[in-house]
Amino acid sequence: MSNEKRYNICTLAETPRVPEHCIEYVYIKEWNEQMKRKLNTDSKEDMTWIYERALKRAEAYGIQGVTYMLTMGVLKHIIPAVATTNAIVAASCVSEALKIGTTVSVHLDNQMQYSGQTGTYAFTFQYERSDNCIVCGNKPIEMVLKSESKLSDFMNILKQAPYNLKNPSVRSNSASLYMNAPKSLEEELRPRLDMTWKQLKAEKLVNKVDSLSVTDSTVTQILIINIELQD
Repeated sequence: MSNEKRYNICTLAETPRVPEHCIEYVYIKEWNEQMKRKLNTDSKEDMTWIYERALKRAEAYGIQGVTYMLTMGVLKHIIPAVATTNAIVAASCVSEALKIGTTVSVHLDNQMQYSGQTGTYAFTFQYERSDNCIVCGNKPIEMVLKSESKLSDFMNILKQAPYNLKNPSVRSNSASLYMNAPKSLEEELRPRLDMTWKQLKAEKLVNKVDSLSVTDSTVTQILIINIELQD
């Protein structure tokens, strides 16, 4: 999706430098003053009206490059990305097939990134899964918690780096310690946030060594956190 560009009106009126300035000036100034209606970018007559006047303005300032296609691109905010993207993908596939078939060079491992906004640059590297990643890893997180610390303290840890969770729900092997939804359940379990792990253990809601299941809107899977309570 393209981002709509904005130009200073003083530049458009006094010092146009590129074809786009001429097209935008005709659209903003001349069209609105003379036509008194909304421009129909799907109308050939409307687009031709803009193009012809933008071309005359460009010639007056010695600017080249105003075309009908550029006029459509500026006013309809079009980036010719489909054909370009297809060409890049096709060329990359041919290149990889050539490398695999002839062993002339090392072929792609699992991803390639192409950067073409300010130049042409492509690079490749292998993505590797981190066992400690909370998104794609499957290794349980190990934590040692003080018995006198509160459940709310644990929640705050989860909301900070490296976890950066938004509003987690926590369940032990025995019970739900806190759930952020539905609202009725959240209100019922909210007092537990002020309870210490020692109090939760006394009510048999958690064990000294336990496995907590954590869910959050920022991650797609359940986080397993193995905790050990220490006095």
